[in-house]
Amino acid sequence: MLFRSVTEGRRYWLAALACWLSYLLLALAPAAQRLDSAWSDQLLRWRASSIPADTSIVVLDIDQASMQAMIPVAGKWPWPRSVHAGLLEALLAQKPRAVVFDVFFADPDTLRPDDDRWFGEVLGGTRIAYLASLELGAAEGVSPPLLAEYPAEAGLEQTPGARADARSWLQLPVAVPAAAWRTGPVNYATDPDGIGRSYELYRDIQGWRWPSLPARVARDLGATLPDERNLLVDWPAGGATPYARFSYADIYDNFVLGNRRLPENFFADRIVLIGTSASGLRDLK
Repeated sequence: MLFRSVTEGRRYWLAALACWLSYLLLALAPAAQRLDSAWSDQLLRWRASSIPADTSIVVLDIDQASMQAMIPVAGKWPWPRSVHAGLLEALLAQKPRAVVFDVFFADPDTLRPDDDRWFGEVLGGTRIAYLASLELGAAEGVSPPLLAEYPAEAGLEQTPGARADARSWLQLPVAVPAAAWRTGPVNYATDPDGIGRSYELYRDIQGWRWPSLPARVARDLGATLPDERNLLVDWPAGGATPYARFSYADIYDNFVLGNRRLPENFFADRIVLIGTSASGLRDLK
């Protein structure tokens, strides 16, 4: 009986010790994760210092200077889609590899429908221009559309495990006809500490795959993508702006308005990304 009591007592102590150690490990896990992330970030900085940015990628930035400079031409933001149509025509004439708008065209311009029509015609006449989309959060009390009901041009891919009743709100570039879409989501998730270290190759929506916009462009340009959902971002050197960057207004002035300062085929064989950094446009990443 005494032996049994001692053995049971040891069991209780071992169980208590195991519970305490488990609690301690759980309590320390966030700190360990932060330490691991900080070390990984430092390794990436060291690696980035030896990796130059790809010179074939250029950014046209709708920056604060562009917002002011374009007022005499286009008024205040949002600009008429004729502005983007004119710039896109000028870029396509130089035969770039791709032109990617990281700008949302989710609402038709009811005051200037002809401008939307022109933009749609320019987009529809090429296979190398791309538009951004987004998966939105669910609206309370409102049932989102079925994924199966979205146009095929949205780029949703039905896997064998896709649910027929899958639903989600997708913000698509409906300002232009679906026939002109080459689109994908630009959703961007951060780690718990607020830093973005990875990017989705595709979104998984209840078994439906939606290739991200960067993945769509890379695939169309001949890249072989791994069968993974997320990839760590391999940042090149140059800090926040590693790639050649030009103000949208300057390029518009140069190639659309004809105040030429750059070579005629400056964007030939390049990948042109058009995005926004101007305050108030809410493109925070």
